[in-house]
Amino acid sequence: MAQASPPDLTSDVALSIIAELAEPRSAANFFYCPASAASEPARTGGRVVSTHTAYCTELMFVRRGSMAVATPAQLFHLVPGHLLTVDTGVEHGEIHEDESEEVYVGLSHTSAQLDWDRRGSTLHLIGGTDLTYLIGAIRRELSSREWGFERAVHGILEHLVSCQRSLEPTGKR
Repeated sequence: MAQASPPDLTSDVALSIIAELAEPRSAANFFYCPASAASEPARTGGRVVSTHTAYCTELMFVRRGSMAVATPAQLFHLVPGHLLTVDTGVEHGEIHEDESEEVYVGLSHTSAQLDWDRRGSTLHLIGGTDLTYLIGAIRRELSSREWGFERAVHGILEHLVSCQRSLEPTGKR
């Protein structure tokens, strides 16, 4: 039986996907691979994995199924509800364990890229929104894991989602 192809990445679909980024999560469902691990190779658990280096801060979550992500910090196993943040410069690779549906959001200083099922979109933000402070705040909260950090990250992600103006498909990758 052929796998059904996902719907085209229209603005409505993309906006519903990006809204999932800001869904509340428990502290146990946030994972982080900091830039301090960037000088080490990804830990693959003995598997052969094609890796790449993050050109920006990457947020990853799974909508359906499961996926493993090999990073220098550890081999993360993601299922729906988990959110992994990988800092710029960190080598990592995805291991697709089943028929999963993953979402990747790349955050650089002035733009955000949404990649869902290899259909890319650029997230246009209101005005000249500078993401540097949002990226830094997410990193600080995930690094400290102080009491209530998960609510702080949730609020930051809600702010990011509220800053979006539109999404434009950039084509298949």
